[in-house]
Amino acid sequence: MQIQYSINEDDFVSAGKLAIRSRSRFAIYRQYLVPSFGVLIIAAAVAGAIIRGNPAGLWISLIWGSVLACVPLLSGYQLRRAYRKTPLLHDRRTLEIDGTTLHFTSASSESRTTWTPYIKFAENNDTFIVFQQGNQIFIPIPKRELTESQITELRFLFETHLPPK
Repeated sequence: MQIQYSINEDDFVSAGKLAIRSRSRFAIYRQYLVPSFGVLIIAAAVAGAIIRGNPAGLWISLIWGSVLACVPLLSGYQLRRAYRKTPLLHDRRTLEIDGTTLHFTSASSESRTTWTPYIKFAENNDTFIVFQQGNQIFIPIPKRELTESQITELRFLFETHLPPK
């Protein structure tokens, strides 16, 4: 099977957020725990100010709570920034994939590997991602440029050779 695709900024952000959710159960909890703690700080500060009848010191709690509550927004910003700073991601790519190898090529890089370095895959409505060993590096493959039959065949190959997440 051969597919050609390019990764745009939105594809990379979607894949990055999927990767964060797919790494571990702790990563999912952390994604909601920090903003929840920020909201709790804000609520406690406001309640304390109302009970005391004095808003002194409230602004510090509001600032820290707001920063913590906005952490999920920062991940999208960081992913967009990483995409912009990595010119290799902007190249058009070709993936030749079969039961034994994955061959990625672009204008500035080429890689041919067996399935061994890849440990799992994940997908959402927009993209597939394939994780390399170590669970930190992922390869996004956007679905927007694939036909339904390519999506089905690619999913079958991933399910056959990698455990889903």
